[in-house]
Amino acid sequence: MLHPVKNIYHTRLLALATGIITLSCAHAETRSFTNTEGKTIEAEVVGVSSGKVSLKLKGGKIYTLPFNTLSEADQTYIKEWYEKNKNNVKPSDFSLGITKKSTRIRVPRDKDKEKSAKGASTKMSIEEVSYQFKLSQRISAPTENIVVYSQIIKRTTTRGDESEDPKYEEVIDEKTIDSLSSKKPEEWESTPESCEDITTKSKTASSTSKEDIVGVVTTVYVGGKELFKEYEPSNFEKDLERIQENNPEIGQPKGANAPKADADGEKKPKKKAKADKKKKDKQDP
Repeated sequence: MLHPVKNIYHTRLLALATGIITLSCAHAETRSFTNTEGKTIEAEVVGVSSGKVSLKLKGGKIYTLPFNTLSEADQTYIKEWYEKNKNNVKPSDFSLGITKKSTRIRVPRDKDKEKSAKGASTKMSIEEVSYQFKLSQRISAPTENIVVYSQIIKRTTTRGDESEDPKYEEVIDEKTIDSLSSKKPEEWESTPESCEDITTKSKTASSTSKEDIVGVVTTVYVGGKELFKEYEPSNFEKDLERIQENNPEIGQPKGANAPKADADGEKKPKKKAKADKKKKDKQDP
C-alpha cells in the first residue's frame, strides 16, 4: 500500500503525464507499429516528448517507448504526426491577464472652459484609457503563430436638450506573437484611447456628451484558429450581449476571418467600427 503522501504525489504525476500525452489524441489514428524485434501492436499516437513516443492501445492502456525502438517507417510516421499536431493546444494551457488603465489628461484652461457670445460655457475633461495584457502558457513546448485580437468597446452618451441613445464604436487592438514559451510571458499595452467629457451650459439649457470605455473582449488565435476568449470586466460578456441586441455588428467574433500572425510580431494599426442605437426599449450598460 502506498504511503498517503506518496500516493498523492503519484496521482499528481499520473494526472500530469496523462494531460501531456493525450494533448493531441483527437487527431490520432489507429495503425500497426512494429519494434526492432519484429513485434507488432495496434495503437495510436497520443504524444511525443524527449525522444519518446506514447502509444494508446485499443483497450485504453498507454505505453511510452523510446522513439528508436520502432521501425524506420513508424519513426517517419511519428515525425509527421508530431509536425501536424505540435501546435494543437487547449485553452487551459494558457492564462491571459487583462488590466484596465486610466489616465486623466490635463486640459488647457482656455479649452477647459469657453464662453460663447450667447453666454453659454463649455467645460471639458479628457481621460485616456488603455488595457495591459499578459499572456502566459503552462506547457513546456513553445507555441507559435499566436494572434491576440482585442475589441475595445467605446460608448458615447448624450444628455440634455439634445439627448440621444448611446452610440457605440469598436476600437481594434491586435498583437501578433511569433513564439511563446512557459519561461517568458508576453506583455503589452493597447494604444490609449481618448475619452472626452464635455458639458455645455447656458442660462436656459445644459447638455453633456460623455465618452467612456465599457469593456473589452479579447480573442486568442493559434495557427489562425480561435482558441479562447477573455472579457474585462469579467461580467462584460452579458453586458455585450445587451449591447448587441441593438448593435449586432459590435463585438462579433472574427470566425473564419481570423487574423493571421505577421512575421514581425508587431501590432497592426487600430480600426474603428461605429454603430448607433435605433431602439430605446432596451437598457444598455
